[in-house]
Amino acid sequence: MLDVEDERCEETVDRIYKGGGTAIPIVCDVSKGEQVKRAFEQVVEHFGRLDILINNAGVIRDNLLFRMSDEDWRLVIDIHLTGSFLCSREAQKYMVKQRYGKIVMTSSIGALGNRGQANYSAAKAGLQGLTRTLGN
Repeated sequence: MLDVEDERCEETVDRIYKGGGTAIPIVCDVSKGEQVKRAFEQVVEHFGRLDILINNAGVIRDNLLFRMSDEDWRLVIDIHLTGSFLCSREAQKYMVKQRYGKIVMTSSIGALGNRGQANYSAAKAGLQGLTRTLGN
């Protein structure tokens, strides 16, 4: 379980355990390549392999385009799209080596466009393209 916030990560891992699952808490900003690399190393070190990746990290910073800051644009693109790219790239290294693995991407109908969500829509549409490309 990756999360940028330690406390939320721990809470989620606790819920997974209570539900009968297994997880380890790893604090990671998925938009940072080195943090992603270290996180996946920890996962494989703990579990011995990596079978499934679910790219589900996301944030929302809605605003009309002329009011949207550069920071809010980059944050949404970096978390949704760049984060999914970095995590998929890192996961694929292990999956190819073990000749097995599944990557799940989460997008949204918002990829088609919503008022005040230029950053979110662009990120989700990019995810759909990335997903199709990886699937070929």
